[in-house]
Amino acid sequence: MIPTATLSSFKKIKMYSNSSDRKKCGCHKDCKCTCHEDQKLQDCCKELIDCLKGEKEYCCGDPIPPNRPKYPEPPKTNTTDPFVSPAQPGRSTGDTKTAFLDAVFGIVKDSGRPKGVKMPPRKDSFLPFLVIRAAPGDHGNRPFSGVFWESPDIFVAPNMDAATAPPKPPTLGGLAVAGKPNTLWARVWNLGLAPGVNVRVEFYWCNPSLGINSVNANFIGAAYVDLGNRFSKNASQIVKCPQTWVPTFENNGHECLVVRVFEPLLDPVSNSVWEVSKDRHTGQRNIAVVEAQSPAHLELKIKTGCTAPQGNAQISIERVPIADAFWLSILRGKKDHGYKQGAMQKSVMGIMPPIGISKQNISFQGVSPEAVKRLLHQSLEYERECNEKETFLYLHIEDLRPGECDIIRIIQRINGKISGGYTVIAKKG
Repeated sequence: MIPTATLSSFKKIKMYSNSSDRKKCGCHKDCKCTCHEDQKLQDCCKELIDCLKGEKEYCCGDPIPPNRPKYPEPPKTNTTDPFVSPAQPGRSTGDTKTAFLDAVFGIVKDSGRPKGVKMPPRKDSFLPFLVIRAAPGDHGNRPFSGVFWESPDIFVAPNMDAATAPPKPPTLGGLAVAGKPNTLWARVWNLGLAPGVNVRVEFYWCNPSLGINSVNANFIGAAYVDLGNRFSKNASQIVKCPQTWVPTFENNGHECLVVRVFEPLLDPVSNSVWEVSKDRHTGQRNIAVVEAQSPAHLELKIKTGCTAPQGNAQISIERVPIADAFWLSILRGKKDHGYKQGAMQKSVMGIMPPIGISKQNISFQGVSPEAVKRLLHQSLEYERECNEKETFLYLHIEDLRPGECDIIRIIQRINGKISGGYTVIAKKG
Protein backbone atom coordinates (compact mmCIF):
# COMPACT_ATOMS: atom_id res chain seq x y z
CA MET A 1 0.00 0.00 0.00
CA ILE A 2 1.28 3.49 -0.89
CA PRO A 3 1.45 5.83 2.13
CA THR A 4 -1.09 8.67 2.24
CA ALA A 5 1.65 11.23 2.83
CA THR A 6 3.32 10.24 -0.40
CA LEU A 7 0.13 10.29 -2.44
CA SER A 8 -0.62 13.81 -1.35
CA SER A 9 2.15 15.06 -3.58
CA PHE A 10 0.41 13.99 -6.78
CA LYS A 11 -1.79 16.31 -8.79
CA LYS A 12 -4.73 13.93 -9.00
CA ILE A 13 -5.62 10.54 -7.52
CA LYS A 14 -8.38 8.24 -8.81
CA MET A 15 -9.75 5.09 -7.27
CA TYR A 16 -10.41 2.13 -9.55
CA SER A 17 -12.05 -1.13 -8.63
CA ASN A 18 -11.78 -3.09 -11.86
CA SER A 19 -9.53 -3.44 -14.84
CA SER A 20 -11.95 -1.77 -17.27
CA ASP A 21 -11.74 1.50 -15.36
CA ARG A 22 -7.95 1.24 -15.37
CA LYS A 23 -8.05 0.70 -19.10
CA LYS A 24 -10.15 3.80 -19.62
CA CYS A 25 -7.65 5.87 -17.63
CA GLY A 26 -4.79 4.68 -19.80
CA CYS A 27 -2.18 5.59 -17.25
CA HIS A 28 -0.83 2.04 -17.24
CA LYS A 29 -0.87 1.29 -20.94
CA ASP A 30 2.97 1.15 -21.02
CA CYS A 31 3.37 -0.59 -17.68
CA LYS A 32 5.48 -3.75 -17.84
CA CYS A 33 5.10 -5.00 -14.30
CA THR A 34 3.38 -8.35 -13.77
CA CYS A 35 0.53 -6.88 -11.75
CA HIS A 36 -1.16 -5.60 -14.94
CA GLU A 37 -0.84 -8.66 -17.14
CA ASP A 38 -4.00 -9.70 -19.03
CA GLN A 39 -5.79 -6.55 -17.92
CA LYS A 40 -6.15 -7.94 -14.39
CA LEU A 41 -5.35 -6.05 -11.22
CA GLN A 42 -3.34 -7.94 -8.64
CA ASP A 43 -3.32 -7.39 -4.88
CA CYS A 44 -0.80 -4.58 -5.08
CA CYS A 45 -3.23 -2.41 -7.13
CA LYS A 46 -6.60 -3.26 -5.57
CA GLU A 47 -6.36 -0.60 -2.90
CA LEU A 48 -5.04 2.47 -4.76
CA ILE A 49 -3.75 3.32 -8.19
CA ASP A 50 -2.10 6.69 -8.68
CA CYS A 51 -2.64 8.30 -12.03
CA LEU A 52 -0.48 11.30 -12.87
CA LYS A 53 -1.33 13.51 -15.76
CA GLY A 54 2.05 15.14 -16.19
CA GLU A 55 5.24 14.52 -18.05
CA LYS A 56 5.47 10.93 -16.84
CA GLU A 57 2.88 8.31 -15.93
CA TYR A 58 3.69 6.25 -12.85
CA CYS A 59 2.86 2.68 -12.08
CA CYS A 60 2.95 0.86 -8.78
CA GLY A 61 6.39 -0.49 -9.65
CA ASP A 62 7.93 2.89 -10.52
CA PRO A 63 10.01 4.83 -7.97
CA ILE A 64 8.34 7.99 -6.73
CA PRO A 65 10.57 11.06 -7.19
CA PRO A 66 11.09 13.44 -4.29
CA ASN A 67 9.02 16.59 -4.17
CA ARG A 68 11.61 19.25 -4.91
CA PRO A 69 11.77 22.24 -7.25
CA LYS A 70 13.51 21.93 -10.59
CA TYR A 71 16.97 23.38 -10.87
CA PRO A 72 18.23 25.25 -13.94
CA GLU A 73 20.07 23.19 -16.52
CA PRO A 74 23.90 23.23 -16.30
CA PRO A 75 25.72 25.33 -18.90
CA LYS A 76 26.49 23.57 -22.14
CA THR A 77 30.06 22.80 -23.19
CA ASN A 78 31.56 25.15 -25.73
CA THR A 79 31.78 22.89 -28.75
CA THR A 80 34.18 25.32 -30.45
CA ASP A 81 36.81 24.61 -27.80
CA PRO A 82 39.67 22.80 -29.57
CA PHE A 83 40.00 20.51 -26.53
CA VAL A 84 36.57 19.03 -27.22
CA SER A 85 36.50 16.44 -29.97
CA PRO A 86 33.30 15.41 -31.78
CA ALA A 87 31.20 12.99 -29.78
CA GLN A 88 31.29 9.37 -30.76
CA PRO A 89 28.10 7.64 -31.93
CA GLY A 90 25.69 7.06 -29.09
CA ARG A 91 27.01 9.96 -27.03
CA SER A 92 25.41 13.33 -26.69
CA THR A 93 27.33 16.46 -27.57
CA GLY A 94 27.63 19.27 -25.09
CA ASP A 95 28.25 16.92 -22.15
CA THR A 96 31.44 17.88 -20.31
CA LYS A 97 32.21 14.35 -19.16
CA THR A 98 31.59 12.94 -22.63
CA ALA A 99 33.75 15.60 -24.23
CA PHE A 100 36.58 14.86 -21.83
CA LEU A 101 36.39 11.12 -22.49
CA ASP A 102 36.29 11.74 -26.22
CA ALA A 103 39.43 13.86 -25.95
CA VAL A 104 41.24 11.17 -23.95
CA PHE A 105 40.17 8.44 -26.38
CA GLY A 106 41.34 10.61 -29.24
CA ILE A 107 44.81 11.04 -27.72
CA VAL A 108 45.10 7.32 -27.12
CA LYS A 109 43.92 6.57 -30.63
CA ASP A 110 46.34 9.06 -32.18
CA SER A 111 49.25 7.57 -30.25
CA GLY A 112 48.69 4.21 -31.91
CA ARG A 113 49.74 2.39 -28.75
CA PRO A 114 47.38 -0.09 -27.06
CA LYS A 115 48.79 0.80 -23.61
CA GLY A 116 48.25 4.53 -24.04
CA VAL A 117 50.33 7.56 -24.84
CA LYS A 118 54.09 7.13 -24.96
CA MET A 119 55.54 9.37 -22.28
CA PRO A 120 58.78 11.26 -22.95
CA PRO A 121 61.98 10.27 -21.14
CA ARG A 122 62.23 11.37 -17.53
CA LYS A 123 64.82 14.04 -18.31
CA ASP A 124 62.50 15.51 -20.99
CA SER A 125 59.50 15.74 -18.62
CA PHE A 126 58.77 18.79 -16.48
CA LEU A 127 60.22 17.14 -13.38
CA PRO A 128 63.46 17.40 -11.41
CA PHE A 129 66.16 14.86 -12.27
CA LEU A 130 68.52 14.64 -9.30
CA VAL A 131 71.97 13.09 -9.67
CA ILE A 132 75.13 12.44 -7.70
CA ARG A 133 77.77 11.53 -10.24
CA ALA A 134 79.52 8.18 -10.14
CA ALA A 135 82.25 9.52 -12.44
CA PRO A 136 83.01 12.65 -14.49
CA GLY A 137 80.62 12.92 -17.42
CA ASP A 138 77.90 10.97 -15.62
CA HIS A 139 74.48 12.33 -16.70
CA GLY A 140 72.39 10.04 -14.53
CA ASN A 141 71.83 7.21 -17.00
CA ARG A 142 71.42 3.93 -15.16
CA PRO A 143 72.54 1.20 -14.92
CA PHE A 144 76.06 2.61 -14.80
CA SER A 145 78.77 0.33 -16.17
CA GLY A 146 82.27 0.58 -14.84
CA VAL A 147 83.82 1.91 -11.64
CA PHE A 148 81.09 3.70 -9.67
CA TRP A 149 82.65 4.01 -6.18
CA GLU A 150 84.99 6.93 -6.96
CA SER A 151 82.41 9.73 -6.97
CA PRO A 152 83.89 13.18 -7.69
CA ASP A 153 81.02 14.82 -5.76
CA ILE A 154 81.86 13.84 -2.15
CA PHE A 155 84.41 15.89 -0.16
CA VAL A 156 86.05 15.78 3.28
CA ALA A 157 87.91 18.37 5.34
CA PRO A 158 89.83 16.92 8.32
CA ASN A 159 90.29 18.64 11.69
CA MET A 160 87.30 20.87 11.04
CA ASP A 161 84.01 21.08 12.93
CA ALA A 162 80.84 21.37 10.86
CA ALA A 163 79.55 24.28 12.96
CA THR A 164 82.50 26.49 11.99
CA ALA A 165 83.31 25.01 8.56
CA PRO A 166 82.69 27.20 5.48
CA PRO A 167 79.77 26.51 3.12
CA LYS A 168 82.21 25.12 0.53
CA PRO A 169 85.16 22.76 1.18
CA PRO A 170 88.55 24.45 1.39
CA THR A 171 90.02 21.54 -0.60
CA LEU A 172 88.41 18.92 -2.83
CA GLY A 173 91.01 16.24 -2.09
CA GLY A 174 90.82 16.25 1.71
CA LEU A 175 91.27 12.94 3.54
CA ALA A 176 89.49 11.89 6.72
CA VAL A 177 91.46 11.60 9.94
CA ALA A 178 90.48 8.98 12.51
CA GLY A 179 89.47 10.20 15.95
CA LYS A 180 89.30 13.84 14.80
CA PRO A 181 86.37 16.04 13.73
CA ASN A 182 85.75 15.96 9.97
CA THR A 183 83.28 17.93 7.86
CA LEU A 184 81.58 16.53 4.75
CA TRP A 185 80.23 18.20 1.62
CA ALA A 186 78.47 16.91 -1.50
CA ARG A 187 77.88 18.41 -4.92
CA VAL A 188 74.33 17.62 -6.06
CA TRP A 189 72.89 18.12 -9.55
CA ASN A 190 69.46 18.70 -11.06
CA LEU A 191 69.46 17.76 -14.75
CA GLY A 192 65.66 17.99 -15.14
CA LEU A 193 63.45 20.64 -16.73
CA ALA A 194 61.70 21.53 -13.45
CA PRO A 195 63.40 23.00 -10.37
CA GLY A 196 63.90 20.93 -7.23
CA VAL A 197 62.53 22.58 -4.09
CA ASN A 198 63.52 21.44 -0.59
CA VAL A 199 65.78 18.69 -1.92
CA ARG A 200 67.09 16.43 0.86
CA VAL A 201 70.77 15.47 0.95
CA GLU A 202 71.75 12.63 3.31
CA PHE A 203 75.29 11.72 4.46
CA TYR A 204 76.34 8.22 5.63
CA TRP A 205 79.53 6.34 6.52
CA CYS A 206 80.12 2.59 6.56
CA ASN A 207 82.98 0.17 7.09
CA PRO A 208 84.97 -0.70 3.93
CA SER A 209 82.69 -2.88 1.84
CA LEU A 210 82.17 -4.15 -1.71
CA GLY A 211 78.41 -3.65 -1.40
CA ILE A 212 76.51 -0.98 0.56
CA ASN A 213 72.99 -1.31 1.95
CA SER A 214 70.86 0.17 4.76
CA VAL A 215 72.17 -2.39 7.26
CA ASN A 216 75.81 -1.28 7.24
CA ALA A 217 75.18 2.41 6.47
CA ASN A 218 75.49 4.76 9.46
CA PHE A 219 73.61 8.06 9.25
CA ILE A 220 75.67 11.21 9.87
CA GLY A 221 73.32 14.07 9.02
CA ALA A 222 71.06 15.67 6.40
CA ALA A 223 70.66 19.07 4.78
CA TYR A 224 68.18 20.71 2.38
CA VAL A 225 68.77 22.76 -0.74
CA ASP A 226 66.81 24.35 -3.61
CA LEU A 227 68.06 23.58 -7.12
CA GLY A 228 67.12 25.27 -10.39
CA ASN A 229 66.46 23.43 -13.63
CA ARG A 230 69.29 22.25 -15.83
CA PHE A 231 69.43 25.55 -17.73
CA SER A 232 69.85 27.69 -14.62
CA LYS A 233 73.01 28.80 -12.83
CA ASN A 234 72.06 26.96 -9.63
CA ALA A 235 71.35 23.56 -11.19
CA SER A 236 74.37 22.31 -9.25
CA GLN A 237 75.27 23.26 -5.69
CA ILE A 238 77.64 22.14 -2.95
CA VAL A 239 75.84 21.20 0.27
CA LYS A 240 77.51 20.92 3.68
CA CYS A 241 76.57 18.23 6.17
CA PRO A 242 75.42 20.02 9.35
CA GLN A 243 76.80 17.27 11.62
CA THR A 244 80.47 16.66 12.39
CA TRP A 245 81.84 13.20 11.53
CA VAL A 246 84.47 11.53 13.73
CA PRO A 247 85.83 8.34 12.04
CA THR A 248 86.83 5.42 14.24
CA PHE A 249 90.36 4.13 14.72
CA GLU A 250 89.23 0.63 13.69
CA ASN A 251 89.89 1.34 9.99
CA ASN A 252 92.20 4.32 10.55
CA GLY A 253 89.73 6.63 8.83
CA HIS A 254 89.42 4.49 5.68
CA GLU A 255 85.61 4.24 5.92
CA CYS A 256 83.34 4.48 2.89
CA LEU A 257 81.20 7.56 2.39
CA VAL A 258 77.72 7.50 0.84
CA VAL A 259 75.50 10.45 -0.07
CA ARG A 260 71.88 10.29 -1.23
CA VAL A 261 69.85 13.10 -2.81
CA PHE A 262 66.10 13.08 -3.46
CA GLU A 263 62.89 15.11 -3.40
CA PRO A 264 60.12 13.11 -1.65
CA LEU A 265 57.26 14.04 -4.01
CA LEU A 266 58.63 14.63 -7.51
CA ASP A 267 61.86 12.61 -7.44
CA PRO A 268 61.72 10.14 -4.52
CA VAL A 269 64.02 7.25 -3.68
CA SER A 270 63.22 4.04 -1.86
CA ASN A 271 64.99 3.26 1.42
CA SER A 272 65.83 -0.17 0.00
CA VAL A 273 67.72 1.26 -2.98
CA TRP A 274 71.46 1.61 -2.26
CA GLU A 275 73.09 0.21 -5.39
CA VAL A 276 74.98 3.10 -6.92
CA SER A 277 75.24 1.41 -10.31
CA LYS A 278 71.42 1.26 -10.51
CA ASP A 279 70.38 4.43 -8.70
CA ARG A 280 71.37 7.96 -9.74
CA HIS A 281 70.29 9.32 -6.32
CA THR A 282 73.21 7.65 -4.54
CA GLY A 283 76.93 8.46 -4.70
CA GLN A 284 79.75 6.48 -3.11
CA ARG A 285 83.38 7.20 -2.25
CA ASN A 286 85.35 4.02 -1.45
CA ILE A 287 88.88 5.39 -1.63
CA ALA A 288 91.85 5.00 0.70
CA VAL A 289 94.90 7.21 0.20
CA VAL A 290 98.14 5.86 1.68
CA GLU A 291 101.13 8.14 1.99
CA ALA A 292 104.40 6.34 1.33
CA GLN A 293 106.61 7.18 4.26
CA SER A 294 108.85 4.11 4.42
CA PRO A 295 107.17 2.24 2.80
CA ALA A 296 103.46 2.55 1.74
CA HIS A 297 101.71 -0.04 3.86
CA LEU A 298 98.03 -0.93 4.34
CA GLU A 299 96.20 -3.79 6.02
CA LEU A 300 92.41 -3.56 5.77
CA LYS A 301 89.40 -5.82 6.27
CA ILE A 302 86.80 -5.33 3.51
CA LYS A 303 83.29 -6.74 3.69
CA THR A 304 81.89 -8.48 0.62
CA GLY A 305 78.51 -6.75 1.05
CA CYS A 306 74.92 -7.96 1.19
CA THR A 307 73.49 -6.35 -1.94
CA ALA A 308 74.56 -9.01 -4.45
CA PRO A 309 72.59 -12.29 -4.67
CA GLN A 310 73.85 -15.68 -3.56
CA GLY A 311 75.95 -17.72 -5.97
CA ASN A 312 79.40 -17.71 -7.49
CA ALA A 313 81.45 -14.52 -7.15
CA GLN A 314 84.95 -13.37 -7.99
CA ILE A 315 87.19 -10.90 -6.17
CA SER A 316 90.33 -9.62 -7.88
CA ILE A 317 93.00 -7.03 -7.18
CA GLU A 318 93.97 -4.99 -10.24
CA ARG A 319 96.57 -2.33 -10.91
CA VAL A 320 95.18 0.82 -12.55
CA PRO A 321 97.09 3.01 -15.03
CA ILE A 322 97.36 6.60 -13.84
CA ALA A 323 95.67 7.79 -17.05
CA ASP A 324 92.49 5.96 -15.99
CA ALA A 325 92.44 7.37 -12.44
CA PHE A 326 90.58 10.69 -12.74
CA TRP A 327 90.39 11.00 -8.95
CA LEU A 328 94.06 12.03 -8.86
CA SER A 329 93.01 15.40 -10.28
CA ILE A 330 90.65 15.84 -7.34
CA LEU A 331 93.37 14.79 -4.92
CA ARG A 332 95.80 17.42 -6.27
CA GLY A 333 93.07 20.01 -6.95
CA LYS A 334 94.07 20.54 -10.58
CA LYS A 335 93.55 18.80 -13.89
CA ASP A 336 97.23 18.11 -14.47
CA HIS A 337 98.02 16.27 -11.22
CA GLY A 338 101.66 15.66 -12.18
CA TYR A 339 101.95 12.15 -10.74
CA LYS A 340 103.99 9.48 -12.50
CA GLN A 341 103.48 5.74 -12.52
CA GLY A 342 105.48 3.91 -9.86
CA ALA A 343 107.79 1.06 -10.80
CA MET A 344 106.36 -1.27 -8.11
CA GLN A 345 109.38 -3.55 -8.37
CA LYS A 346 109.41 -4.14 -4.61
CA SER A 347 105.71 -4.51 -3.91
CA VAL A 348 103.62 -7.19 -2.27
CA MET A 349 99.86 -6.98 -2.54
CA GLY A 350 96.92 -9.33 -2.57
CA ILE A 351 93.74 -10.51 -0.89
CA MET A 352 92.81 -13.47 1.28
CA PRO A 353 89.81 -15.82 0.84
CA PRO A 354 86.59 -14.41 2.37
CA ILE A 355 85.64 -15.69 5.82
CA GLY A 356 82.86 -14.93 8.27
CA ILE A 357 82.67 -11.52 9.93
CA SER A 358 85.01 -11.37 12.92
CA LYS A 359 85.70 -8.62 15.44
CA GLN A 360 89.23 -9.89 15.90
CA ASN A 361 91.83 -7.75 14.15
CA ILE A 362 94.31 -9.34 11.75
CA SER A 363 97.81 -7.90 11.68
CA PHE A 364 101.05 -8.87 9.95
CA GLN A 365 103.12 -6.19 11.59
CA GLY A 366 106.66 -7.49 12.02
CA VAL A 367 106.15 -10.31 9.51
CA SER A 368 108.24 -10.33 6.34
CA PRO A 369 106.21 -9.28 3.25
CA GLU A 370 107.68 -12.25 1.37
CA ALA A 371 106.22 -14.57 4.01
CA VAL A 372 102.81 -12.89 3.81
CA LYS A 373 102.90 -13.16 0.02
CA ARG A 374 102.35 -16.92 0.24
CA LEU A 375 98.90 -16.31 1.78
CA LEU A 376 97.73 -13.78 -0.77
CA HIS A 377 95.80 -14.09 -4.03
CA GLN A 378 95.51 -11.75 -7.00
CA SER A 379 92.14 -13.25 -7.91
CA LEU A 380 89.87 -15.80 -6.26
CA GLU A 381 86.39 -17.23 -6.54
CA TYR A 382 84.10 -17.96 -3.64
CA GLU A 383 80.52 -18.99 -2.96
CA ARG A 384 78.28 -16.17 -1.78
CA GLU A 385 75.86 -17.23 0.95
CA CYS A 386 73.13 -15.50 2.90
CA ASN A 387 75.59 -14.44 5.62
CA GLU A 388 78.01 -11.63 4.84
CA LYS A 389 81.75 -12.34 4.66
CA GLU A 390 84.91 -10.26 4.62
CA THR A 391 88.23 -10.42 2.84
CA PHE A 392 91.61 -9.08 3.93
CA LEU A 393 93.67 -6.67 1.83
CA TYR A 394 97.44 -6.49 2.22
CA LEU A 395 99.49 -3.80 0.47
CA HIS A 396 103.24 -3.15 0.85
CA ILE A 397 105.12 -0.91 -1.62
CA GLU A 398 108.75 0.04 -0.92
CA ASP A 399 110.07 1.65 -4.09
CA LEU A 400 107.88 4.74 -4.56
CA ARG A 401 109.84 7.89 -5.33
CA PRO A 402 108.71 11.49 -4.83
CA GLY A 403 106.00 12.37 -7.33
CA GLU A 404 105.18 8.72 -8.04
CA CYS A 405 101.87 7.06 -7.46
CA ASP A 406 100.31 3.60 -7.76
CA ILE A 407 96.64 2.77 -7.77
CA ILE A 408 94.98 -0.59 -7.22
CA ARG A 409 91.33 -1.58 -7.18
CA ILE A 410 89.70 -4.49 -5.39
CA ILE A 411 86.75 -5.44 -7.60
CA GLN A 412 83.96 -7.91 -6.95
CA ARG A 413 82.10 -9.40 -9.91
CA ILE A 414 78.86 -11.39 -9.94
CA ASN A 415 78.20 -13.33 -13.15
CA GLY A 416 80.88 -11.26 -14.84
CA LYS A 417 79.35 -7.89 -13.87
CA ILE A 418 80.93 -5.47 -11.40
CA SER A 419 78.94 -5.35 -8.16
CA GLY A 420 81.30 -3.28 -6.00
CA GLY A 421 84.85 -2.27 -5.32
CA TYR A 422 87.38 -0.38 -3.25
CA THR A 423 90.26 1.79 -4.47
CA VAL A 424 93.66 2.36 -2.83
CA ILE A 425 95.95 5.20 -3.90
CA ALA A 426 99.54 4.85 -2.75
CA LYS A 427 101.56 7.99 -3.35
CA LYS A 428 104.67 9.82 -2.24
CA GLY A 429 104.55 13.56 -2.04
